[in-house]
Amino acid sequence: MDNDVNIGTFGEAAIGAAQGSRDVVGIFLGTGIGGGIILNNDIYHGFTKTAGEIGHTTLNFKGRKHPLKTAPQGTLEAYAGRIAIMKRIKSLIAQGKPSVVPQLIHGNWNQLKSSVLKKALKKGDAVVEKVLSETAEYVGIGVANIAHILGPEYIVLGGGIMEAVGDFLLPRIIAIAQKRALENSLKGVKIVEAKLGDDAIILGAAMWAFKNTVWGTQTEK
Repeated sequence: MDNDVNIGTFGEAAIGAAQGSRDVVGIFLGTGIGGGIILNNDIYHGFTKTAGEIGHTTLNFKGRKHPLKTAPQGTLEAYAGRIAIMKRIKSLIAQGKPSVVPQLIHGNWNQLKSSVLKKALKKGDAVVEKVLSETAEYVGIGVANIAHILGPEYIVLGGGIMEAVGDFLLPRIIAIAQKRALENSLKGVKIVEAKLGDDAIILGAAMWAFKNTVWGTQTEK
């Protein structure tokens, strides 16, 4: 039993985008933002067993309110989670900014999903480009923070948002992270998109179970 993002990150470290690395941080952009930390080929839970809550790290302590009233404001998730992205797009359209999004969702805002963002980008939608560029900047800052604190070999970016528009986000995230990080903090660090998709959790769970058996221990030796 473990947190789904922890296990997904372990899957990416074991047989996915960071295969062969023993120090990996995963950031998964979905409805919110989840995180997982692998240190020395082991899931790092921390003393409180809650380590890896990257989405709740603070960008601006007086910043945007989180969609969940119980969560602190100004967090990475409040700026770059899917709910925050959709809310920002809706707000700009309500201000009169031209966009194809209302047409793509047929006026039903409940249909504003990651796949719609991909379609809007292909049509050159300025609102979606603006919001996703902002999102990349926020995530890039988060990546730089991780590099400063943990210095992992890999930082793996996954989740539904990345699966849909990762080709747009990833180079922008890397550029911002490099701009924000200290000179040597990202030297040699690989910032990559996840490979396993929805299978990361089940495959990660299998690899985690194997690692924690006598067979897995013998294989590592």
